[in-house]
Amino acid sequence: RAAAHARDSTGTHTRRLRPARTAKSLTMGPKKIAAYLVFAGEMREPTKAELVAEGDAKPGMGDIAKRVGEKWKLLSEDEKAAYKQKAETINAENEREYAAKIASGEIVEGGEDDKDDNEPDLSLPLARVKRIMRLDKEVKNTAVDACRLVSRATELFVESLVEGAFQTMKAQKRKTVKHGDVEHHVLRKPRLEFLHDHVWAMRPTAAQKDKENVEGEADGDAPRAPPAAPAGARQVTEFFGRAAESGAAAETNAAP
Repeated sequence: RAAAHARDSTGTHTRRLRPARTAKSLTMGPKKIAAYLVFAGEMREPTKAELVAEGDAKPGMGDIAKRVGEKWKLLSEDEKAAYKQKAETINAENEREYAAKIASGEIVEGGEDDKDDNEPDLSLPLARVKRIMRLDKEVKNTAVDACRLVSRATELFVESLVEGAFQTMKAQKRKTVKHGDVEHHVLRKPRLEFLHDHVWAMRPTAAQKDKENVEGEADGDAPRAPPAAPAGARQVTEFFGRAAESGAAAETNAAP
């Protein structure tokens, strides 16, 4: 979000922060955890270790979830009841914490969120996020909470990527974020190594670079030299150059 950086009175860029929120509005109360989630939380690591022992060096989340689901189906009713009791205990504790936050004023139940009305909504559409998540054939359905979490994590990642590119742009004293700025940020961050191939594959072509140069000049950047003419092409400047040379040669020959 490069637009989130505003220019202050000194002429430098500073990040525009949202007003501090003293109270968070929650109208639905704390989310209740299901017995299966308690079971999955306890069995995730042991199941991962089992898959590794079976020869899968790096088991994926889908494989682990599938194995955990199979184990849940094999539980007896008494075993499932034990996990239901654990879930009820956790939900009761969450209810007490929620009530304490309401009493302290940390949460205003039914209150209005203090989001800036003038700030554009840059959140990702949940419906699109859900469709992308379900492209995995092993994913049969997705909960709304999971979609929101993936969407928010993606927004934070894109924000950090844009902020890094913005810093590179500012160091180059330009006003346009270009592919090179993003590439520079990605290449100097070891944690972004998985993007190296993608950044390289999406490098702009010569025509796209020329368009960026023109846009950059309009945006306040220093003008750049025009692209070189194709091999064999003749330019208008060549005609005037030859005319000047011919005139100088004629004057030399006419001189006594």
